[in-house]
Amino acid sequence: MHSGVVDGLTWHAADGPHRLRDTVSAGSLLVEPGTLVCGGPGAALAVSELVAEGAADETIVFTAEDPAEPWGGISASRMTISHALLEHALVAAQGRHISIRNTTIRRIQGQAAIFGGTGTGLMIEAVIDSACLSLCPDSGSFGASVVVFYATEFHFEDSQILNSGAGGLRVEWRSRIALLGGRIEGSSGIGLNLNEDPGGGRRVTLTDVRPIVITGGSSYPARIALEVAATLLETREAQEGWMGNAADTVLVTSATSRAENVTIHPGLAWAVYGGGPTSSPAQIASLELEPGASLQIRGPSGLTVGQLLSRGTSDAPVMIGSDTGTAARPTKLWLDGSEAPDTSRIEHTRFLGVRVEARFPVVFEDVTVNEGDIVVSAEGSRLTSFRLIGSHEHADAALTIAASNVQVDLCEITGSARDGVRVDVAAGVRISECNIEGNAGVGVRNLAAEVVDAGSVWWGDPQGPHAPEGDGVAGSVDFLPFLLQPVNVGFAF
Repeated sequence: MHSGVVDGLTWHAADGPHRLRDTVSAGSLLVEPGTLVCGGPGAALAVSELVAEGAADETIVFTAEDPAEPWGGISASRMTISHALLEHALVAAQGRHISIRNTTIRRIQGQAAIFGGTGTGLMIEAVIDSACLSLCPDSGSFGASVVVFYATEFHFEDSQILNSGAGGLRVEWRSRIALLGGRIEGSSGIGLNLNEDPGGGRRVTLTDVRPIVITGGSSYPARIALEVAATLLETREAQEGWMGNAADTVLVTSATSRAENVTIHPGLAWAVYGGGPTSSPAQIASLELEPGASLQIRGPSGLTVGQLLSRGTSDAPVMIGSDTGTAARPTKLWLDGSEAPDTSRIEHTRFLGVRVEARFPVVFEDVTVNEGDIVVSAEGSRLTSFRLIGSHEHADAALTIAASNVQVDLCEITGSARDGVRVDVAAGVRISECNIEGNAGVGVRNLAAEVVDAGSVWWGDPQGPHAPEGDGVAGSVDFLPFLLQPVNVGFAF
């Protein structure tokens, strides 16, 4: 029986089982191969330095006296464990300088391992099965089976994290890590979370990578930074080799940094997350989406792109959407060309639940926006052959024009929760060959002093915008001549 504070000592296998009545504290502890250690309910082992190196045929076992009443686990400033079994604990292992190799950790109520602190060196080569059973839900900084933070060096080598009740591996705050093969499978939360501090500057750095397969979870397989995704997951084949399933959507985030040139190929599933309402949007200087590519944008702060080239085709359109699938509060795509001022081009693209705000020149051609809206704040922008269907309730209009010399033709704007088109700047604005009908507000509302040229428009009634079924206009709008029947916009997807 062991209890309270003890001097530096060695626990021999022949003297076992070694029973912990409460928290046992020691400066140093050496545990011989083949030793059995049993902890009473809540009892723990807290030492400055632990060496517990078993052998292939002499496993060291740390377990609970009663599996139904977990023991407290091990904490140590320095810990070396090999050829061991840790089970039935509240938290299996936590400390600063830790090496766990050839070890199985299982049936843990909280984290299997918590590593970290400035100047730490960490190594894990283990099988971790069924941790986070009740004490670490998948939220906050510690919602994962293995948590690493402020680690100077961390090696995850040929290890397995299985059946986590929360996330799998979560790495935080300025850690430098090497992912050297292994598997994360069946996590209830995010399998691999390389998390950045949204407060600024605390990046996770990958020093080396070998394929680590992440499959079978109920959430995203991985959350990683934009620059890491652009390097390691550039193609479907790369994601398949790195994560084992290219069809799974990877959560890509960049709260404290930006990516330069990113190309999204068809078949590559990404959800870009910029952060919460008070976080800066994720940033990409130049983003190209190839024919058939798809992109999800997640989080209220959205995504800022310097130049967007969305190059779909009629046979392989690009899909850009919110992964929430709701129009109640769509996510935002900011086209801010302050660092990449060339015109953005969006062709054969469908948006779902997205607000697109163009602050630099943009060309829309063969575009559909469902349950979202467009705000054009760039002079000389052009919108041709596009549909705006069912804008959300937080938008003043399905299309807002806040710049001069904007040309809109061959369009269909219908089902807006408010107005169809709102014009804040009318000089040189022209709307023609469009169907503007079925909107909750007026078809075109001009708030500027200049007249908006909106001739050759179908307003929902052959007698014009002010007829019983017409959408109507407000402000200075020249709606003559109006169309007597709907125009053929000329595309559909």
